[in-house]
Amino acid sequence: MTSMTYAQKIFSSKNFEKTCLFFVYLYSLTVVPFEHIGEVSRNILIILSLPIIFIHHKRLLKDPMVILLGLAIAAQTLSWVNSIIYLPDFANQAPKIDRLAKLFTFIFIAYWLKGKEKRTYILWSLFTVGFIIGCIVHSDFTNEITKALSGRRVDFSIKNAQFTSMFASTCLLILVFLLSRTKKLKTNITRVLSISTILLAIAFSIFVIIASQSRQAWLTLMICMLTLPLLHIIVYKSTNKKAVISIYLVLVMGIIALSQIDFIKKRALKEQNTWYSIFSGNVDHIPMSSIGIRMNSWLEASQWIKERPILGNGPEAIGLVIQQSEKFQGRLKGFGHLHNYHIEVLVSYGLLGLLIIYAMYYWLAKSLLIRQQFDSNIRSFSLFSLVFITFWGCINFFETFNGRTYGVFTHNIIFAGLYTFHLTASITKPKNRDL
Repeated sequence: MTSMTYAQKIFSSKNFEKTCLFFVYLYSLTVVPFEHIGEVSRNILIILSLPIIFIHHKRLLKDPMVILLGLAIAAQTLSWVNSIIYLPDFANQAPKIDRLAKLFTFIFIAYWLKGKEKRTYILWSLFTVGFIIGCIVHSDFTNEITKALSGRRVDFSIKNAQFTSMFASTCLLILVFLLSRTKKLKTNITRVLSISTILLAIAFSIFVIIASQSRQAWLTLMICMLTLPLLHIIVYKSTNKKAVISIYLVLVMGIIALSQIDFIKKRALKEQNTWYSIFSGNVDHIPMSSIGIRMNSWLEASQWIKERPILGNGPEAIGLVIQQSEKFQGRLKGFGHLHNYHIEVLVSYGLLGLLIIYAMYYWLAKSLLIRQQFDSNIRSFSLFSLVFITFWGCINFFETFNGRTYGVFTHNIIFAGLYTFHLTASITKPKNRDL
């Protein structure tokens, strides 16, 4: 037996698979409450998964996600070259290819899930449990609850309120999805216990979403609700009119009920002057409020995008947008991001980089729509993928989650659970058959 064959035998063994799956689950569980453990788990997982590249290289090199990863590396390299030519004083000494490449870590995780629904359920459940544990261990939990009940904004000491609301919103989407899958449980006791646990977790997630007072999360979840019937039609080719009416009735009633809560009303109407300046076209005098900072940074970024729209200016340009702006003074000069991931990609990597990111979203959804032709159980995952892509695309319009550790983590955990079905099928399919 050659050394290569022996290595393949070890890599393909059940014990090796269980070991890698352990680190997948540990990564999902620990990043929020115990970040260092999460980082170590991720690094070990990547190292253990590297043989995938050599053993399955013939299939992987044809995989659309892997091709997009290659294009992402190329786009970042071209952007770096562009920055050397036009911004030599600020360009990096070498291209930083991890900025986009890290968004493809989910390929390794997806491989170890092996296309098994149960493993995806466990992965996402641990993500949710990890967030709840994080809320408890990072903060004075009882005090945070008390503050929230009194109408004060809280974040449970998880970076900031925007990230707390992002996590809570993602957990809510996961939990609603898991709730819809409890009908597959075989025993009544298991079903009752699962439903009860999920409902408690849903209640906590909604509480955190409200308590974090993040308007971007509120708006994004509303958009998800409004588009759900359309997404349902795309996946199932039909939809129940009564269900659609019910969804919109619940949404309207929920908005009316929530709008009566004093601190929500104040939060929603807090920046009327900012909105007046924006809609009146007085963009040169937008106040530096929460929304105003975002609008001003986007307006400043637009000038950089116009100058080099195809390849961008390199990642260092993101900070330069603020530093070289006359609108941002004092402490505002310290902002190192633009509160919009889509715009950041345009500034850094141009239209080429942004199209690669959008192609990744498109292929994720497309891969599930393809797989559901072979397995009807995949339809629910197809619908979830469209809902999550809508959510993730929208919430990244107001924050740069895809460029931050917690956001990259969330992206990779959700994408892994969705892409595992196509990846597994493409790697294991007979050579003489196509998908």
